[in-house]
Amino acid sequence: NPTNPEALLNPSLATETAPETFTVEFQVSRRGLFRANCHREWAPKGADRFYNLVRIGFYDDTYIFRSIRNFMMQFGISSDPQVANAWKSASITGKQFD
Repeated sequence: NPTNPEALLNPSLATETAPETFTVEFQVSRRGLFRANCHREWAPKGADRFYNLVRIGFYDDTYIFRSIRNFMMQFGISSDPQVANAWKSASITGKQFD
């Protein structure tokens, strides 16, 4: 269950700091699970963003739109047009990205 559903339409509310390591499990229709193992020290701002998006339910009912066996899956656009629009300009730039 989302912890802060209001943040779905207001990215400025999604500000939690991710744990140093965390794992997110995604149910992929009938094909099973995939797990994303995250290490905050590798990309602190990216890990924080991903952690918050998972916590607020951003990925609920979202489709994986490309998969390359034993390599990667590409996903991340919300299936809700209002949510996708709210997050489309949310940036994680800063000194580490300059």
